[in-house]
Amino acid sequence: MFIHGGPIVAGIVLGLTMQAGAVPSGHGMQKQQDSSQTEATTSTSAPQPGHPGCTRDNTTPPKVLSAPAPKFPRAAKKKPFQGVSVVGLIVDEAGRPQHVHIVKSIADNMSTELVPAAQELDQEALKAVEHYKFAPAKCKGAPVPVEVNVQVNFLIH
Repeated sequence: MFIHGGPIVAGIVLGLTMQAGAVPSGHGMQKQQDSSQTEATTSTSAPQPGHPGCTRDNTTPPKVLSAPAPKFPRAAKKKPFQGVSVVGLIVDEAGRPQHVHIVKSIADNMSTELVPAAQELDQEALKAVEHYKFAPAKCKGAPVPVEVNVQVNFLIH
């Protein structure tokens, strides 16, 4: 879904995929905000320790219920680039994001003059992912915490 708003095309597409050997899951969409286009894709690893008998193969991944779009900061709108922030987190037994952090920064592949704007995008990705809501992962019918990576793609058209 795309919405035109000035020089930026806005939209968000969400997908939930599992790493090799895991069970695929569904995906959802969320309303756009602030004329920033993002695409977020998640991948899930095995359940956190403390859940004997639970593996990627017998754990249903968390499902994205709500994924607010990150804001596209003014400084980043002025720069002619796009990129991907990889945000790591744990989806707890209640479906809440915990321990949200940057795994891979957009700034990693940027020239020096673009680094400050790229770091702003990383911060906006973190803020957005902190507000995601999930149906929790389940193993043997019980909710379990899992580690998730979310790729937030910032695109300028």
